[in-house]
Amino acid sequence: MPNPPDHEVKSIQEKYSERIVLFVGRLTYYKSVDVLIRAMKEVQGTLLIIGDGPEGNDWRQLTADLNLEDRVFFLGKKVGSELYPYYKAAQVHVLPSTHRSEAFGIVQLEAQYFGCPCISTRIGTGTDFANLHGVTGLTVEPNRPDQLAEAINTILDNPDLRRQFSENAKKRVREEFDLERMVDRVLEVYRSVLQDHPERQEKIKGGASSATRSGAGNGTRTRDPQLGKLMLYQLSYARIVLY
Repeated sequence: MPNPPDHEVKSIQEKYSERIVLFVGRLTYYKSVDVLIRAMKEVQGTLLIIGDGPEGNDWRQLTADLNLEDRVFFLGKKVGSELYPYYKAAQVHVLPSTHRSEAFGIVQLEAQYFGCPCISTRIGTGTDFANLHGVTGLTVEPNRPDQLAEAINTILDNPDLRRQFSENAKKRVREEFDLERMVDRVLEVYRSVLQDHPERQEKIKGGASSATRSGAGNGTRTRDPQLGKLMLYQLSYARIVLY
């Protein structure tokens, strides 16, 4: 992902604030953006909400009810490179989810790629792995606007801490979430599972040979080695589950 032009980042900060709190995601129940909006009552900053979804109208009404319309802005859906300058312009990205439907929060990795520290909630899923407390940002208890506000203010008010989180985030996302490394790790998990179930290996070998010959099942031969790995571990996963 390329870095956005500086003038685009500066334009966002000039339009809204230099103390930007960012949320990116679908406006659906388990994202719990209402908790973040309530937290903004105690935050001296501006919240930019990027995304759309079924809860959008209710959360806009909540913003109006709390008299936060001058500091909470709904920007609609943005994708791909449209998001990059917002990640760079923001001082912190917040994922306030309260339900385990939030399995990982890959948006946190996108934010960290651009050096944006994260705040997330401790809901017992992969969100805690994507955002390490005290390393790439902070974590709080779910459905606690008071804790969320405190964490946001901590990052906004401490430039040295924010800078450290930013550097850690950029470093970790490049080292830990590189595609080839992730594929290799997944394959290693499957290998360890198969060692305990040798009767399944022949089934997977047969499927892997077929996948290598025919690509994704559409008559084309796979030439990209990374794509080939992805195909094989997906096939392995399916066979482990089914058999």
